[in-house]
Amino acid sequence: RAYASVAASPVTVTKSKTGITVVSVEGEHVSKNSAPASSVSLVVKAGSREEGTDNVGVAHFLKNFAFKNTSARTAFRTTREAELLGGFLSANLTRENLILSTDFLRGDL
Repeated sequence: RAYASVAASPVTVTKSKTGITVVSVEGEHVSKNSAPASSVSLVVKAGSREEGTDNVGVAHFLKNFAFKNTSARTAFRTTREAELLGGFLSANLTRENLILSTDFLRGDL
């Protein structure tokens, strides 16, 4: 499989002035034999550990309502558009982080 080549690829860590850290794998490993899927995750330090007595439950609220209705799109439309492109949306919560992830076919990302 191509997993070994991905692990051996150079990883770049960049931090913006606003404090956002971006971790990426350079595209040298992308070839016709590599995996056809790509993944993007947004990891926010907003787990239950960050809650205080004045905002208990906010982390679970954010996780459960991550891909719901907005003023521009319904939850059904958001999910359906992702699925039509072969995508998958997920929201996970750990004690430390809120993780919003999407997996798509590499060409549709």
